[in-house]
Amino acid sequence: MPGQALSVDSAGVRIIRNLVTWLLGTPDRIEGSLNDPRDHGEHGVIFNEKWSYNALPDDPAGARTRIVYWHRYDFTGTVIREGAGAWTRDEQLEQAVRALAARASASPCALELQRHPPLPRRYFVNRENPPVTPSNSYRPVSEFEGQADLGGRVQSEPSSRPR
Repeated sequence: MPGQALSVDSAGVRIIRNLVTWLLGTPDRIEGSLNDPRDHGEHGVIFNEKWSYNALPDDPAGARTRIVYWHRYDFTGTVIREGAGAWTRDEQLEQAVRALAARASASPCALELQRHPPLPRRYFVNRENPPVTPSNSYRPVSEFEGQADLGGRVQSEPSSRPR
């Protein structure tokens, strides 16, 4: 039935937003809001929030483009498009998220702790920023003027400052 919440399966495993984000990353575009009272329909799915992903490096179905639909906090469906083809409904994301939820007791924090040994996942965060070199040398941003103390009073504007 279109619009029916699919977020809980017969075993009680729930597809939650954090696990979808952990698996696919942050969406490239979000339309609507979980608090939006207006319902929309697309590809046979009723939703009020839509997450769009483009150029996915590691999708469970191998798709490059995916849309995930939510109705409030409930997952209602997903569609994929490979290349210039038509949109098709997909269940591989649901299966992947449910497998992760079963391993992690529905907690993304538990998933991070289980990465040793690593989970069977090809894509990890691309770390292009170099690490900060630790240093014990303190470099103040500005120079102190006057007597150094602990403060504890309201700073007032000097009367000699031009306005």
